[in-house]
Amino acid sequence: MHHQTIVGRPKNCLNRTCKHPFFKESHLGWLPKSEVEIYSVMRCLKCKDTFAVVQLISMAHDYRSALPKDPTQIQIKEPISRHELISIQKRLEDNDVLQSLMEGYKPGGSVLPDEDPE
Repeated sequence: MHHQTIVGRPKNCLNRTCKHPFFKESHLGWLPKSEVEIYSVMRCLKCKDTFAVVQLISMAHDYRSALPKDPTQIQIKEPISRHELISIQKRLEDNDVLQSLMEGYKPGGSVLPDEDPE
């Protein structure tokens, strides 16, 4: 951790030789400094340097939410295929879920379906 005071909302790594952009994953958390100021702890994903940035408490949450997500960690999800949709519908139709729920609410009926009241 560097011993210089860094104030503001940095968008890139503060190391002179790196300058890699900060992402949401770069933000490690907050440390209290005083009643109105905190240290926002940032770590560069490329050079692994860690920085404590002095910010007002009111701007700390906005700073973290304004950081972009790391594009290398974003996964593209494919839509549900027709085959998967049909298999889910079959599983739901095979099990009469509503009927099994309603059997438990019959007065005098058993809670377990395998129990014989005799």
